[in-house]
Amino acid sequence: MDTLTITRNLRDDVILITDNDAVNILTLTLDEGNFEATETPGAPINIRDRGILDHVRTGDEEPVTISLGAMFTQYIGAGTDVDTIADAIRFAAPFSWSSAGSTGEPNMLAISLIITNPGTTATEIISYDRLVPTQFVIAEGDEFNTIRLEGTAFVTTATVTSSSTG
Repeated sequence: MDTLTITRNLRDDVILITDNDAVNILTLTLDEGNFEATETPGAPINIRDRGILDHVRTGDEEPVTISLGAMFTQYIGAGTDVDTIADAIRFAAPFSWSSAGSTGEPNMLAISLIITNPGTTATEIISYDRLVPTQFVIAEGDEFNTIRLEGTAFVTTATVTSSSTG
């Protein structure tokens, strides 16, 4: 197995924000920033038998928290109605994004971090489905734009796929 000696960072990455059917896609080409996903395993529950530690069980599942803060100079919309990042994330009318949530649940998106190894075509895709945005800030600037997106993905872990071509 080859060892990669080049440092990868968000400049080598793309963020995809998609709806339930992945028909509508926003692609953010990142300049710099941070992407953080916190996966919390269920806290162990200690089971006692008359006060004596007997065994341990896995605790309740916890959803993943997502935090993205990045500078970008362009975004690309694909699909039927995508016009702005803010409208897509808010599911604002008249856009026809379909939520990953069931009836009665809040609107949910999917977010993917696509990491490309510099100098190759090898990629790693880290995806979180059923993301409910809890905070969203976007700012436009002369040289670059910034986005901050925080939310809860109602999954316990990422879906990771990779290709090793290159």
